[in-house]
Amino acid sequence: MPSSQFRTPRLEVPRLGNLPVSPAPSPSRALASPPPMVRSRPEYASPAVEIVTSHVETLIERVTGVDKAIPDNDGDYPVRFRDALYWVRITGSDEQPLVRVFSQVLSDLVPSAELFEAINQINSQLGFCRCFFLEGRVVIETEHLGLTLRTDDFRELAQNVAAASDCFGLTLNERFGGNRPFGDENPEGEFTAPPRCPTGLYL
Repeated sequence: MPSSQFRTPRLEVPRLGNLPVSPAPSPSRALASPPPMVRSRPEYASPAVEIVTSHVETLIERVTGVDKAIPDNDGDYPVRFRDALYWVRITGSDEQPLVRVFSQVLSDLVPSAELFEAINQINSQLGFCRCFFLEGRVVIETEHLGLTLRTDDFRELAQNVAAASDCFGLTLNERFGGNRPFGDENPEGEFTAPPRCPTGLYL
């Protein structure tokens, strides 16, 4: 399949300063839970995990402008960007926590050779994040060492994952079906143009 099918006009990524954290989906937004991954959120967290968790909450508040970043029942922090919902998760080991930013691009997909080929094509174009298939879902994610994460680093992680999900989600949905996080919604103020791939994401 020609990789040109996934190329779209280049566009500067909007800043995340005005993007709200989604504390809980409204009744009209039936969202599947994030795919199960190895996570490090024990009942007793190590000092390093506690430090990174507090730091990540501060970064989310600083970047999105919310008063308080509140995790969901799994300890993840959901944030909406245009037509994509991404999560921020603390994972890794107690000694070396990682901050993982990931998005469920599509759910309820049937695996096929054509879908896997399309995902490979996406990965050949992505830089700084990866796309994969897990339990009927297409996921895009990236990660960073938690103890060295700066505000600019976090903003870049969020922009890369959210914008790539926004861009490739629609293309994959048109080809392979499945469900996007917000379906065909176009809430006022969320976005005003079809999703396009931003500058800086691709090799």
